[in-house]
Amino acid sequence: YIVTVRKLINAWCAENIDSLRTFYAKNAVITDLSSKVGVVVSLEEKFNRNRKTFADLNNINLEQVGYPDCIYYAKEDYYIVYSWWSLSFKRNDGKEYSKIPVMLAHTFNKEGKISREDIYLSANLIE
Repeated sequence: YIVTVRKLINAWCAENIDSLRTFYAKNAVITDLSSKVGVVVSLEEKFNRNRKTFADLNNINLEQVGYPDCIYYAKEDYYIVYSWWSLSFKRNDGKEYSKIPVMLAHTFNKEGKISREDIYLSANLIE
């Protein structure tokens, strides 16, 4: 699952929506710090947001920080990969950002697809 998350990150940095789709279960849900508590986003909404991000940014890079953890939760019988990244990019207006901390949690279903993605990124760092 750790390798799968790395491949997912590479596809995201390459701005490849078609490749991104292959990693997720069709009913996957997404949460992030910019949403209200308890609010989840559908996979299609995530991809729509990604398209906007890709149109607004250039040179997107996520550098792995440390080593991801893959945890098995026996009670509910699922795996989660926790990973930490350093985000950098350049906006179309020329403003550059670097070393923005990102923490991701990807929950995997029995078929090995991502059923939930939790994104921890402080949006005020990129305003």
